[in-house]
Amino acid sequence: MRTRTTYVLIPAIALSLTLAATAAAQFDEACCFPDGSCTEMKPDDCINAGGQPQGAGTDCGNVDCPAGEVACCLPSGFCVYTTTSQCFASGGYVPPGGLCLGDGNSNGIDDACEDLDLEPCCLTDGTCQLVPIGDCAFLGFPPPGGVCLGDGDGNGVDDACEQQQTIACCLPDGSCAIMGPFACWAAGGFPTPGGICLGDANANGIDDACEVPTDDGYALEFSVDIGSDRELSDPFMDGDEGFDPGDVYWWKSLSVDPPGRDGFKDDFFIFSSDPFPDAPDAALATAVPVGSGSIQDYYEYFDLDGHDQIDLDLYELQWIPPDQLSTPIPGISSPCIHTPDHLLISFDDDQAPGWPAGNVPVTAPSPAGGLYGMTAAADEVIGVDLLGPIPYVIGSVYPFANEKDVHDSLEPNPDAGEEEDDDVDSLDIVRSTYACPVWYFSPDHEANLTLDPGGIYQVTPFGPVQIIDEAIHLGLAESTDIDAFEFVNIPNPDGTAAAFGIVFSVDDDDPLTAVDESGGLSPGVVYGSLFLGTSFPISQDDFGDDIDAITAWIESLEPQIPTGACCTAGVCSITDFASCVAGGGYYKGDFTVCGPGACICRGDANCDGVIDFGDINAFVDALLNGNYCDGTGENADVNGNGSVGFDDINPFVNLLTTNPLPIICP
Repeated sequence: MRTRTTYVLIPAIALSLTLAATAAAQFDEACCFPDGSCTEMKPDDCINAGGQPQGAGTDCGNVDCPAGEVACCLPSGFCVYTTTSQCFASGGYVPPGGLCLGDGNSNGIDDACEDLDLEPCCLTDGTCQLVPIGDCAFLGFPPPGGVCLGDGDGNGVDDACEQQQTIACCLPDGSCAIMGPFACWAAGGFPTPGGICLGDANANGIDDACEVPTDDGYALEFSVDIGSDRELSDPFMDGDEGFDPGDVYWWKSLSVDPPGRDGFKDDFFIFSSDPFPDAPDAALATAVPVGSGSIQDYYEYFDLDGHDQIDLDLYELQWIPPDQLSTPIPGISSPCIHTPDHLLISFDDDQAPGWPAGNVPVTAPSPAGGLYGMTAAADEVIGVDLLGPIPYVIGSVYPFANEKDVHDSLEPNPDAGEEEDDDVDSLDIVRSTYACPVWYFSPDHEANLTLDPGGIYQVTPFGPVQIIDEAIHLGLAESTDIDAFEFVNIPNPDGTAAAFGIVFSVDDDDPLTAVDESGGLSPGVVYGSLFLGTSFPISQDDFGDDIDAITAWIESLEPQIPTGACCTAGVCSITDFASCVAGGGYYKGDFTVCGPGACICRGDANCDGVIDFGDINAFVDALLNGNYCDGTGENADVNGNGSVGFDDINPFVNLLTTNPLPIICP
């Protein structure tokens, strides 16, 4: 696969660019940049800086530089700057390097467009065009017959491309329709999790196949790690495999049973074809090779290592060479981008033999007091609340979900052995899939289909576009594997406005490779970056295990423990049930309050919260010796006349003999 130039895409309103004008004034001419800006400079310097010379004698006062354009090689051999959609509609393609170079050898073809081997490709607009070999995977799909046929039936689609598969597609209006996958994408839809439309049986205006499972206003998206028990390439297949490690699934959604089902985010949309492993797998043929000692065996597979859904479409905004970003980008106001105060994380607990050797064992102790991946402490997904300013300190760590909580089909849990373990590999929280429609992902170094494991990509109809480079934007070693990430607004330590950035983790070093995937950083630390070529720890603490998934939410998801009135020796206080009982009191119920007489329970002479035969001795002691469990005698004053005496005996006996026991104090 040929090398692609990496760009970062940033909204113009969020940028501060410094472009240096060089060369003598007599040789300067107008130079237009893809962001629409203009600088007067020498033509060679203009091209080297990523711009397009406008011709001798031009200046920025007499040219109009349009924004949002890319270099495009036309069938005529000319290279022009236009929009991506206009380029493909004209039968063109974006040249390697993304720049027009001019016709330096005077052969009538722009130098950027020469010496390219081409292949036929069905594009998303229905046409069939010749594109550079290797590009079709990013632009569409190869025609089944290997050649373009033309639109003989006049339906707007090249006849060679009409064999394109159809899917059930959930559309933004809540309806479900059968259409081609790229048409679904273009309409802002997504494939139904079950592969079929179900109809609107509950009459809520949304096809039942398209309803997002939510919990208190949010939905959790996840993927599983390659080699997990219920995953299609489980190296020790036992017939329960169903999840594709390249797909994203909703938690608590439809069952994922053998021989497998695609997620509602299918890696088909990344590659224009479904890479290995591919559901359904009726022949159980997708098991990864184990014990070979070579990571090369995994290159034909794809594993989604991290993903984030936001509403910021960086691809459609201007392309800016990353070395020109000199100041932080102001924080983005968005329902999909939050500060990193409230995180959900998952740890890498996959230690199936040979996949690969040396991963962190599942027996590592968790902050919740259990073992990672074990059901007892619900530690498959862990909540973390951080306290600022940066670097944060850990304020609260709590169990959030075990495997069954994440999805019923991830049972059984691995209590009985690692071979039943499923490893949550990527997490994201959204209010709905329509609210945050733009999909970003990072690939795993173990199974990446030649993508950069340190890169973060945006999924587009034209293929994956690398947005973040680990060396250029994050200042990391080139071999680093970005393991988990989340776009966030990072608060400044000095209290000034937040800046748009990212939090991420790195992968643990893989002993099967010659490089260090951790880049020398700790896999147990959450790092942050503002895309200026540096990174820094977000938290002061190392979690002591390999952080495999990260997502941020607007508020803490820690279960709130309800409180109520607690009566201890006649004294009322507000606390939770467990604390009340541990202190020897009785709990009056959630959300009850302390008030006058809150702890009076006439007849409960031993103050245990119930009236039964256990109160007899305490009542006698109060009557004869004046010893009151509540200190006031209110509970032993059964007739309520203000004093404890023999006239309380008959009412007390009456309570014990005429009512079902025990009587619960109000």
